Amino acid sequence: MKYDAGSPLGLQWAGLIEVADSYNWDPETLVAGLSRDAIVGIEAPLWSETLCTIADIEYMALPRLLSIAELGWSPAAGRNWEEYRQRLGAHGERMEAMGKEYYRSGRWGGSRDRETGRQRDRGDKEQRDKETGDRVGDRERGGWGEGKPTRGDLVAAADRVVPDVIGPGLAVLFCGINPGLYSAYTGHHFARPGNRFWPVLYAAGFTPRQFRPDEERELLPLGYGITNIVSRAPQLRANSLTLNSEQAPSNCYARSKHTSRGRLRYWA
Repeated sequence: MKYDAGSPLGLQWAGLIEVADSYNWDPETLVAGLSRDAIVGIEAPLWSETLCTIADIEYMALPRLLSIAELGWSPAAGRNWEEYRQRLGAHGERMEAMGKEYYRSGRWGGSRDRETGRQRDRGDKEQRDKETGDRVGDRERGGWGEGKPTRGDLVAAADRVVPDVIGPGLAVLFCGINPGLYSAYTGHHFARPGNRFWPVLYAAGFTPRQFRPDEERELLPLGYGITNIVSRAPQLRANSLTLNSEQAPSNCYARSKHTSRGRLRYWA
């Protein structure tokens, strides 16, 4: 989610999450009736619809990821935002030295004042776009012959269905949760630039080279297919995705008849 309303990246359907918000909560008291023993760990999901580069990911993750780590390692009684805020300021210098992109805000010592930090963030984003635009555009056009979609294009892609890549005699059927808006826009699975599905598939030895999203049907001769628990792309708000109405679990199980040569596997 965005840090504040002026953040150049991110979404806000779940609210705005400043660095302090990512720190000032307690996993043990968030859900009423949930015992401490029932908590295995905590996670920090990153929605990537607006992210195209590693620098974008770093900006959204840092420094909030440090806050999540602190929550996972430290008991609530030992946590104090003002004390943590001072320590976090030192991490800003380290991230600068490492060349990492991160959100700067006077609220945690990342810049001298909040507005200066916001302007610097916007300037950095514009510079990153200028430096990487040609490379990202080439990668996108190489996938399906079109340029980068606008926000309006992505909004219009909500509720579209991305067709399964499926056939008889599959060895492996990769099953996602639901296609993203980028995939719905292109009509191809795992199509968002930066998605790790296709690189990981190649690195793991499933494919002889890294396929592009528009080459997805070349998986079939290799004995692999792709489907989703929910076949349609959600709208920008998470509550638009209702698994019950989609009969979620059965969607993948119903396709297991096509995986006659091996054990059904899921990708999520």
